Amino acid sequence: FNYPWQHVTSSLWRKYPNPNSSHVKSVDVLSRTIDRKTGDVITDRLIGVEQSAPLWAIKLFNCSSTAFVLERLTVSPQLQRTTARSVNLSLSDYLTCHETITYTPHPANPTLSTLFSQTANITSAGALGWRMAEKKLEEHSVRRFSENAGRGREGECRKRTKGID
Repeated sequence: FNYPWQHVTSSLWRKYPNPNSSHVKSVDVLSRTIDRKTGDVITDRLIGVEQSAPLWAIKLFNCSSTAFVLERLTVSPQLQRTTARSVNLSLSDYLTCHETITYTPHPANPTLSTLFSQTANITSAGALGWRMAEKKLEEHSVRRFSENAGRGREGECRKRTKGID
């Protein structure tokens, strides 16, 4: 991102609502604490999303298209590092998605740029006993994750340019 780490981190609190991530319906802060030793600000949030799950999966699991994700956002001012770790709560008996996003100052230009790193590990739990269905669910989830991640980054950039430039 072509913004300093401080700006990128502060814009995370304003990331939603975001027209590029219209699948995100709610963000609720569950807790916020400050680590007295490190000064880290740790925030746990519950994120409600409307997923376009395949119809066969909704019927098979008898579930709603609304899903919930638990996110832990850690802002480390001393290290100038922000980490967001999330895991799905909905359908976690069948499929889990562990996502980690980090923001750090760019080493070549720390006062003007921020590095963004995102990883996700999506796996089926094998609870179905139907490897073919599990594989299809994994493939769909990876595809949707990629689409949503791209839109989320676009939205972050738009939100950031409002009021900061």
